[in-house]
Amino acid sequence: MDEEGQPIQPQDESCWATLPDVCLHRIFWWLGDKDRSRAALVCRKWNQMMYSADLWRYRTITFTGRPSRVHASEFVSALWYVKKFGRYLEHLEIKLLHPYNAVLTKKFQVTMQSLLSCLGKRNNRLKSLSIQYLELDRLVWRNSIRNLLMKSLSSFLKKMGKHLDYLSLKGARLTVGQGCHILNSLSYSRKESVVSELNLEDFFSHHLTVYSSPQFNKTMATFHSLESLSLNYNCISDELLENLCENNAGTLWTMNIKCHSHDPHEQVIWGMSWAKLARYATNLRVNFFFEQVMEYERLARILLQEIPIRSISLRNCSFSDPDWSMRPTLTDLLPTFRHTLQKLTFEFNNKNESLDKELHRLILSCRKLFYFKIWAFLDVKFVEQILQSQEEGRCALRTLKSVDHHDEAGESEMRRTSNSCIVENGHQPGAGPGDGPPETTQTVPAPEPPKPRPANLSLRLPHQPVTAVTRVSERFSGETSAAALSPTSAAVLGGLSPSEATTPWTPSPSEKNSSLPRSLSSSGHRAVTASRSNDSPPLVTPPQSLPSPQPPATTQAHRPGEHRRELVRSQTLPRTSGAQARKALFEKWEQNTAGKGKGETRAKLKRSQSFGVASASSIKQILLEWCRNKTLGYQHVDLQNFSSSWSDGMAFCALVHSFFPDAFDYNALSPAQRRQNFELAFTMAENLANCERLIEVEDMMVMGRKPDPMCVFTYVQSLYNHLRRFE
Repeated sequence: MDEEGQPIQPQDESCWATLPDVCLHRIFWWLGDKDRSRAALVCRKWNQMMYSADLWRYRTITFTGRPSRVHASEFVSALWYVKKFGRYLEHLEIKLLHPYNAVLTKKFQVTMQSLLSCLGKRNNRLKSLSIQYLELDRLVWRNSIRNLLMKSLSSFLKKMGKHLDYLSLKGARLTVGQGCHILNSLSYSRKESVVSELNLEDFFSHHLTVYSSPQFNKTMATFHSLESLSLNYNCISDELLENLCENNAGTLWTMNIKCHSHDPHEQVIWGMSWAKLARYATNLRVNFFFEQVMEYERLARILLQEIPIRSISLRNCSFSDPDWSMRPTLTDLLPTFRHTLQKLTFEFNNKNESLDKELHRLILSCRKLFYFKIWAFLDVKFVEQILQSQEEGRCALRTLKSVDHHDEAGESEMRRTSNSCIVENGHQPGAGPGDGPPETTQTVPAPEPPKPRPANLSLRLPHQPVTAVTRVSERFSGETSAAALSPTSAAVLGGLSPSEATTPWTPSPSEKNSSLPRSLSSSGHRAVTASRSNDSPPLVTPPQSLPSPQPPATTQAHRPGEHRRELVRSQTLPRTSGAQARKALFEKWEQNTAGKGKGETRAKLKRSQSFGVASASSIKQILLEWCRNKTLGYQHVDLQNFSSSWSDGMAFCALVHSFFPDAFDYNALSPAQRRQNFELAFTMAENLANCERLIEVEDMMVMGRKPDPMCVFTYVQSLYNHLRRFE
């Protein structure tokens, strides 16, 4: 009732109160844990939606493995989730990324013990379990901690093994006895395991001859309904193939086999074993992944003609054997699988031989090949021939990814797209290395000629790596094209802000007097402002006004940290700003001292020349000197420039190792293993220092021994901004 005695009419309910359950469920699906907890306090309906089982069926828990205040609560939040919503879980994925020391491994072990114990008591619907990258053979895992973790995992699998359909223990790196003990837990309550998909990639430690272990073959005999099996080649033996033929012939569809040079793969496997398995498992398709195994003799001993191979990946761009040749593999070995081969991925160094004709002949002979990806030295005519063959219907390719190079002409860019055939110089946007087009065949129309488009800056900068352009454009300008570089993203990479890419630069009044015109062609010398954020690379901003002159050297000597501030301050100025500042000061003081003598004016002008800003070359020298000081004493590191000195990845590893000496063993690295060095350095910098990858490993491999100095300088500058917080 109001003051006049009239009843108060209820206000119209908000649309959120009458929102359908389907829409509300979708909104809650995209919310994080904290937001869901807060939204559950709004009303009873939202609280009931909070405890909907569909919201908590899938869960990925990632432990960073390093001491950080940002990730300090990840162990507590993982336990909170399992205790509160663990009974709804159906698919659980747990990742441990590079444990830093024994303290963190102990904390992880305690958390996993509580998590698995609580999950075993409250859950009876778990179907998929993935625990990856434990790396239990590292020194940070003490024997007591390792044994307790394995005991907890074994007890959990004994209780929940009867419900699991999928199990992945990728990267566990156990001994043969420890690994077999874990796998035997799946068949504890019954004589056989019901797991249909098993991922044992890098499950055992390197250098172990698992194929000669009777214990492993006996353990694998307990699996009777496998549909997909992933493992290393050092586990393959005639006994294993015989067990698969007897127990899983009716269900086995896929085998993923990884063969690494560090793994022993000298075993002899009879072709009749593969032939028998292929005869009984009629739907079997085998995928091979080779890392640093390129010799024809080794490949011929592994790739037997009786194997129903669907996919082959040969990756080793840094293979440096002068007597090695890829031609026998392309002409004699791979055509053996022309009736079953559907996907091919190559990455090799063929600077000493041309393989265009052999590759073209191989593609035409494989009638079912629909996916082909290659990093090699090729001619643009090779891509044109493939397109012509595809138009004429002589090959079944629907996706072709290539990075073409030539020693004298440089890198060529080409992109032609049709409804079902994509050809790109670089990487296909939105597709990973294993993504392929749909299996259904379709009629391929002839691709239309490319429409004329304005020349982009990537054609004028052929040395710029494609993936590096993509990452920067996605970060700043929102572009997603990986093959064509837009003017905005190219300007950002070259040092321009997105606004400068489309509008001409207007000089300030003080710079107009300097009579030094600027143009877009000098965009490579624009300013790069160091970012204060820990999660983003340095931002790019145009110069706003004339910088204030620096104080005399006598004053700088008493200011702490001036060296670091000078580096950051100088990065915010264009290259020619020092000369413009001096000239503007000359003109100003000439006006103020017009009525005075020449001697006094000359003296003032002479003193004013001490004012100025460090040039871009001095910035590079300062940053290079900082890198030298941090990598002093490291082997295989000689920093003379921002190009060839960083080409083998050892300098990146040394720089990261100087701040995180316990993260990895630097002495175990080799300059010949360039890909491993780049991957290790970039991954450690991203995980330990939150420094994002401004350069991809593929880009560094493609650029060879002389990478682009601007790309390397940009990434090293980002490393400096993130690593200096740990000094």
